[in-house]
Amino acid sequence: MPSDRTPQTPAPPSAAPTTPKQRIDAVTHYWLDVMGNYYRDMAATTTPAEARAVEDNYNAAERLYLDAIECGLKGTDPAADDACAALHEAARALAEARARVDAISVILASLTLCTEAATSLVRSAA
Repeated sequence: MPSDRTPQTPAPPSAAPTTPKQRIDAVTHYWLDVMGNYYRDMAATTTPAEARAVEDNYNAAERLYLDAIECGLKGTDPAADDACAALHEAARALAEARARVDAISVILASLTLCTEAATSLVRSAA
């Protein structure tokens, strides 16, 4: 007798498990990068919108860092591991953009990806 159940597509493999320290280290690295490059990023802006984007990313990175320290990122949601991996990848792309001295628009796009990954990490591991 045929089964009425449709085969389920297996979920993609998740990232390797991470510790709270590794998660906090990832958010800290992101915050230190944003803080350390703030003046250079602001100097590279050519429009008020770009300057606001730099400022918004700075404020978000600071808030996410403080939230991460406060809550300890001890949650057990597997999404936290995926978000940590995404933050590492986004930070790598940002570092490459900075090394190439890309246009501020490229750096802002990379900063946005970092902010989104860090937000996901803090939310899922809080």
